[in-house]
Amino acid sequence: MNHPDLWENPLFKKDYVKFKDGKILDPCDTLPGDVRELEEDFTVVRDGTGAMSAYHDMVFGEHINKPAERDAWKDKLLRYCKLDTMSMVIVWKHWVKLSSPN
Repeated sequence: MNHPDLWENPLFKKDYVKFKDGKILDPCDTLPGDVRELEEDFTVVRDGTGAMSAYHDMVFGEHINKPAERDAWKDKLLRYCKLDTMSMVIVWKHWVKLSSPN
């Protein structure tokens, strides 16, 4: 992902532009770690599949009656959804810019 103009976007820059070893990280890799990092079977909320699995666990799974775990899932899901929605808006703005006459 070599798009310096995107790195300067104020919607994106604060939370999602991070470097490691001189290279920019995939924005999904900047999302926080998992709620159940110490357990053998865990879900990471860094893609759509992980988000669906986390939501299912939060609403119907083993953490349904554990407020602290549910709050942690909620925070991670909201961060993922923010990135996902912001990405769609950035793509839309790019398309609008490309389609404008000047």
